[in-house]
Amino acid sequence: MSSESTALARTEGRQELDNIRQRGAHKMAKRDMLNDLARECQATEWGAALPQNSLAAMALYCHTTEARPHEVFLLGTGKKARPYLAAEYAERRMNEHPSHVSHELVNISDDQAERRKWGIPEGHKAAWVARIRRFVPMAPIHAIRAGKIPHDEAMKWTRVSEEANSTGGRTGDPVGNSVDNMHKTCRTRALRRCFMKTYNAFSSLVYEAEGRAIETLEAQWEDITDADAEVQDGVAVIGDGEPKALPAETAPEPEPAEDPALLTDGRRRYFATLREMNLADDDKRKGWQKSHNFPESVTDWKLADFEKADRILLTPVRTAVAKLCEETETDLEVLSDALWGKAAPDYAKEWMEAYRSLERKKKRQEEAAAAEAERQAAAEQLGPLGQPDLDF
Repeated sequence: MSSESTALARTEGRQELDNIRQRGAHKMAKRDMLNDLARECQATEWGAALPQNSLAAMALYCHTTEARPHEVFLLGTGKKARPYLAAEYAERRMNEHPSHVSHELVNISDDQAERRKWGIPEGHKAAWVARIRRFVPMAPIHAIRAGKIPHDEAMKWTRVSEEANSTGGRTGDPVGNSVDNMHKTCRTRALRRCFMKTYNAFSSLVYEAEGRAIETLEAQWEDITDADAEVQDGVAVIGDGEPKALPAETAPEPEPAEDPALLTDGRRRYFATLREMNLADDDKRKGWQKSHNFPESVTDWKLADFEKADRILLTPVRTAVAKLCEETETDLEVLSDALWGKAAPDYAKEWMEAYRSLERKKKRQEEAAAAEAERQAAAEQLGPLGQPDLDF
């Protein structure tokens, strides 16, 4: 082997060793971070009552959704517990988003005109509207933030989203019907729904991560063991740095209460997606549900079931849209703002519309590229004076 080859081999060997060290350091850092999160979870009101074997799963949930433990609470307990993101989470994520301008919550409980506008049922005592103002994708945000554009002119670059919610009269909604909590619950639900609608491009990633985290959380409660697992301060951690719950010793707990508004929205989204995917026929729908291990009747479904089903159905088209955006150099937020006046596709119909629009754009680009290639090929056949370059 030549000295040059030997030097190259040594360099590659050192690089590989450095890579291994970096990966090891990353795993250790992630492991420490997850254990810190588990301790923070334990310090919360809901975490103090949790058995130690579930704190690792909650730490992973917070890590995946980028939620802080105090921004999370649980519905139900034990294996049936379901994590829920509080309004503080939506407020923080909004304030962190560069396009966010402002948001407000308005009490319309006694405003009959607003109640009629939003279709608030007569028996619902609490009603609130959440309004979020954001900059459109093409807004000159840096100039606006620097004060170079007057306020009135800057506001022309914004749009407002609204969502309403009502409580205090829903059947099967003990939290929303509570006299002490109905207005707080109503505000929280209205703001969370408006946040998901307004910042769909931003929050859809969180939404999908949340779904994966919920599935992981449920799996952590299964009776699982790992010979390589170790416990640090009561938190089980496996070798690659992922937390893993120890075998559960508690008896099954009652199922958590569902948010009726979110449950209704989840059901509506699911059936809208089925129609778009040509699966709305009862036989096709039930066949699909059976093949993916869902309860036979949707009346037995929980919100997590609707969210998981919608995620499975939409993942292929979302992946295809992301690929087309990259291939055509398209900003999805700009496209969505042009098509629907919002930050991203939401329902399946919009995702399919985005896909078809991007397919047409890709075809136009390919046709233009082919025409340009033909033009250049023809030009190469001409001499410097525009005459055919003949070879005699």
